[in-house]
Amino acid sequence: MKNIQYQSLFILILSILVSFSNQVQAEPVGQSPETTNRVIVRGGTIVDVRTGSLQSNATIVMENDRIVDVSGAEYLPEANETVIDATGQYILPGLIDAHVHYEDFAPELFLNHGLTTVLDLGNDYAWIKATSEAIEEGWIPGPRLYYSTPHFDASPPDGSPLLAQRGHKHYVDTVAEAWEAMTEYLAQGISAVKIYEKLGPDVLSTITRMADRANIPVIGHYLDAQTTIATSGTGIEHLYAIVRSAQDEETAQIIRELNEQRPGSLGIGIVASVDWDMVPSVIDELIEHNIYLNPTLMIYRSVPYFKNKGFQYEDFELLFNDWRLRYIPLQFRLHILKEYQEQGV
Repeated sequence: MKNIQYQSLFILILSILVSFSNQVQAEPVGQSPETTNRVIVRGGTIVDVRTGSLQSNATIVMENDRIVDVSGAEYLPEANETVIDATGQYILPGLIDAHVHYEDFAPELFLNHGLTTVLDLGNDYAWIKATSEAIEEGWIPGPRLYYSTPHFDASPPDGSPLLAQRGHKHYVDTVAEAWEAMTEYLAQGISAVKIYEKLGPDVLSTITRMADRANIPVIGHYLDAQTTIATSGTGIEHLYAIVRSAQDEETAQIIRELNEQRPGSLGIGIVASVDWDMVPSVIDELIEHNIYLNPTLMIYRSVPYFKNKGFQYEDFELLFNDWRLRYIPLQFRLHILKEYQEQGV
């Protein structure tokens, strides 16, 4: 991504040190600005992502929030230095997740899984901006947090419940509105523009031209691959645009008619209409125009599974006793369980 500092991928850094460094950026009472905090990590094996090689028995010297030396030499720490013994451990670069929806419990979750840089692509704009700035200033811990604009989309019909989603959405229907919105957000230092499929081509092109001049990417839920190419988009999130570009139109029409006959149901997904023989050519066209595809990973279980006898007990076991969810607050888990029960699954 253009303005996002991907060079951080290649800085050898322990996720455990990121948490430490964020804490030492804020200046404690009574500590002078000249105070140097040094951390020595020794004995581990560095994974060099540039060469694909391993450097065993390595020593990493860190001062405040910067790595100042990486070597295989023995190091005798001084009395005031913190030493971490990484013998038997692998030291990886900080990982990047380029599509997250940040939560207030996310810092511990991300840092403890080695993610030191994330890009938020949809949140309450005022909150995510403030959170990013607080992390940058060292007031709260967290990964390096980049964020996009709110979701740019065309206005929904009058009376639509989507009109209430002002924290996540910014509706733009004309070129003038697009120019005004982009001017506002660019001045605030956004790192990406998030778009949705209902935007018109003239509006999309205006957004893209302004983003290009600012050297930031335009990514999101494009209508299809052809629209992405025609409006010079940077990247496609999820696979919806690919599916729409490789549809068997006759099958797609049948699915639309069936779904209209079953209002309120989950319906039949558009993926059922894909002509898989068309997909390689769609991907090749994106590559030709230097447009990336981030398919993301979403896992759903089928409705029949949820309706099996005993589902609620399995769900309870997952939400409350699975150790992999230890960073997810209880209140958040209860909210998920309540949603399932209200939907009758």
